[in-house]
Amino acid sequence: MMKTFDRYNYLPGILVPAGGPALLGARQYLPYAALSPDDMPPFSRIFVSCPASLTKEALQAQFEVYGTIQNIRMVTDHTTGAFKGICFVKYDKASSAAAAVEQMNGQQLDATATPIKVTYADPKGAPRNSHDDGEVPPRSRLIATFSKNLTEEEVKARFAGFEDMESVKFLKVRQTSQNRGIAFVKFTRTSSALRAVETITEQEQTNPSQGQPMRVKIAEPRPPLFVGSPTPLDAYGYPHPHA
Repeated sequence: MMKTFDRYNYLPGILVPAGGPALLGARQYLPYAALSPDDMPPFSRIFVSCPASLTKEALQAQFEVYGTIQNIRMVTDHTTGAFKGICFVKYDKASSAAAAVEQMNGQQLDATATPIKVTYADPKGAPRNSHDDGEVPPRSRLIATFSKNLTEEEVKARFAGFEDMESVKFLKVRQTSQNRGIAFVKFTRTSSALRAVETITEQEQTNPSQGQPMRVKIAEPRPPLFVGSPTPLDAYGYPHPHA
């Protein structure tokens, strides 16, 4: 079942095209519950195009540097059984898959080989490039919800230990500038953003923050504009709450 984006319901999902002339650049979401077990956690599987001379053991050695590999599926010729130079590498964490893409794409595994291609694998049943959420790099903008009693400094300190953090923007009540307990956190690397999600989620599961636990997820893309809609947008690209 397809689910459209809801500003206040940050359910995770895979972007898929949405039809209809009323929206500009509209997307819908394939809920993660509909994904194959091979695609869980989301974005943890990568596609590798490499020399056909490579063995599974050689690929394992090259890619396990970035995290725990659950499986490697080698694509072979149906007739000869020979490796076709295409494989899928599945990690146990999305941050590991992102690190592999960042570090391995375009690398030469030996002096005579052509550079390999490493990209995110599209989820089974989803259209091509469904992993692209419009951010540069993809999935590098997070949304954090937390207790309104936390100061901006305390929230920033929670993310300061992760590499490649670019900015933290807090949502505030327009009239009073009061903290709304929501912030957008932008990273310059996908792997660092996903590592922050994984780490803070695990920390909150084992030792929840007092009052309201902090929840961190990949920020959904800004909602599409309705043609002819006069609704102004706020600084984060969402319809202004007091418009």
